[in-house]
Amino acid sequence: MGGDILMAMPANIRVNAQTPFPALVSGVNGVTVTKNNGVWTVGLTAGAIQSIIQTLGIVPVTVGAATLNFGVNPGTTDMSLVITGQTNILSGSSVEAFIIPAATADHSIDEHWNDPPLVYAGNVVAGVGFTIYGRTGSGNIYGGNDPLGTQGPGALTYGAWNVGWRWQ
Repeated sequence: MGGDILMAMPANIRVNAQTPFPALVSGVNGVTVTKNNGVWTVGLTAGAIQSIIQTLGIVPVTVGAATLNFGVNPGTTDMSLVITGQTNILSGSSVEAFIIPAATADHSIDEHWNDPPLVYAGNVVAGVGFTIYGRTGSGNIYGGNDPLGTQGPGALTYGAWNVGWRWQ
């Protein structure tokens, strides 16, 4: 062994380098940079996120639900419901309304599937909302889908129906 010296290497080496975050960093174009108690946070504003999503071709969808009520029996042939509080809706936004098959005090799930009223959405008001329109279901208004002959043109729809809506 004549003169070989073996040195043991430390099991763990730890380096604790202090690299301060530059004090003059600032965010632009929707990027935010803040410091609180020595902790730096980099974030995005809602507008920046929306811009990124739109740049990627992804159009966010806003959804909701409402109750369309045609009143007590015998009801009426048509009605409308204004949906407000949609501060980001644009005049060119696409709106849609649809029946949600869930029981109400007036109609069962089956009635929501079998012969619901027809529902449409329109009349978009930028920054405000839109209108959901409902009218007697197709079997009632045309009389062609009524095997018992009890309903015909001008038949009435009554009570509350579950309606979903979405816009983008």
